[in-house]
Amino acid sequence: MKRQNRDPALPNPPPGLVLAGLLLGALALAAAYSSTSWQPLHKPGGEPVPAVLQHTIATAWAAMFISMPAFCAFFFRNKSITIHQWWLTFWSVGSAVFLVHFVQAVFIYFKHDWTRILHSDQVTMPVVDTFLTVWWLVDVVIALLGIPERNVVLIQRWTIHLLLLAVFLVGAIVEGHYPASRVVGAFLGLPALAAISLGLSRIRLKKPLHIFPKAQVNHEP
Repeated sequence: MKRQNRDPALPNPPPGLVLAGLLLGALALAAAYSSTSWQPLHKPGGEPVPAVLQHTIATAWAAMFISMPAFCAFFFRNKSITIHQWWLTFWSVGSAVFLVHFVQAVFIYFKHDWTRILHSDQVTMPVVDTFLTVWWLVDVVIALLGIPERNVVLIQRWTIHLLLLAVFLVGAIVEGHYPASRVVGAFLGLPALAAISLGLSRIRLKKPLHIFPKAQVNHEP
């Protein structure tokens, strides 16, 4: 199997940017775990949400907050090295924060009880979420190794970004159990959707697309 060399045109982020990303990730997690003291959630009947459940929800919000810059930069990452480095930084830190959320949900809230996980109304797609968590980490490793974005790498990278963004927005806005969840999802989703619109508007086809073949015209003498 031929080994793919690192793409020299795409250096890893500078230490200062990595440090800033890690600091923001740590602050987001600190805010998530302290949210029970400054913004406690309540069930529709007014009953306070248990702290362990709020920590699970808030860490998901933290992952959304940290990864949104990556979703926005993704569509422009090939425009400059700086944008690529910003994308890689927040894509990597976002995956780490989401891993914390995954551990919080599976091992602390549900106590690794997959029967509860699969039948809980708090989780929409547990199998899909688990698969996406692993896939996200794998893509981060591929990006940090500098493997060129060709063929399978490019296809899977586009797919994981679009799937994760859809899961985030649907989970927060459409199926959010708490008003704050919908507010957070809408607030963080708007920049990403704006970036998608701007990115798609800049796409230009190199050749005209002919859906139907041109009719052949016979010129008789």
